[in-house]
Amino acid sequence: MTFDSREHALNWIISNQLGRRNLNPNQIAYLRGKRYETEKIITRFKGNQYLKSGGMQNAYHQNNQPKTSQIIADEYGVNQSTIIRNAQFSRVVDRLPEEAKQDVLSGAETIRTLDASTILKFNPTTIQKRNCIILMQ
Repeated sequence: MTFDSREHALNWIISNQLGRRNLNPNQIAYLRGKRYETEKIITRFKGNQYLKSGGMQNAYHQNNQPKTSQIIADEYGVNQSTIIRNAQFSRVVDRLPEEAKQDVLSGAETIRTLDASTILKFNPTTIQKRNCIILMQ
């Protein structure tokens, strides 16, 4: 298989994994969040002076295309805000130490939605040092 970019390959992998039936809710949320992040990277490219798509700054808004989060939400049958929360969750999980990351993705530990936005405000070294704060009960 050939892909246009690394992000296209990641999207294929994520879509393939989301098709599995044995995923727990944390894994589903993580994968949907990662899919949203890679889709944003793909749609961010507006072209250059040599392409017909043009490099206009507001080209995306002038086409009245739906937001990336809405497109993915429709695909998975969830609300747009769910996809945005899933993206926050995936960013938090990516910042965790490897051991804590495995605990969260296995479903042994959970991160509340309210805690995710707070954790994202921490700098990465604080997250590594304060593992017990991140995995709040």
